[in-house]
Amino acid sequence: MPGWLTKRVCVVECRVPGYGPHLIAELKSQSDKPFEWLINTHHHADHTSGNIALKSLAKNMAAHTNSLINQKNATVGKEDTQLYPDTTFGDGWKVKVGDESIKAHYFGPGHTNGDVYDPF
Repeated sequence: MPGWLTKRVCVVECRVPGYGPHLIAELKSQSDKPFEWLINTHHHADHTSGNIALKSLAKNMAAHTNSLINQKNATVGKEDTQLYPDTTFGDGWKVKVGDESIKAHYFGPGHTNGDVYDPF
């Protein structure tokens, strides 16, 4: 079995609602490991409205603090169809997942005021 199949699963963006089931099925076909993290790079609906598909699967969800604020402001009245980050950060974030580290950096406003970048 390839080494990456023994790793835990982390998802960057679940995109739009119809995308989630396909993504989940494909990831489950590749690994039986739990979904450790869902990470949003910014709040726009084409990046976050599919989050809800991972509600019972993703143990944790991370985004920049402004991304969470923006997502909540953009979804007033639709809270039941949303999954919001439970972990937020400012300039940077790093988490250890198994033997790897996931990092995200905020360099200031760009596309939105909550964009993050992972330099790998």
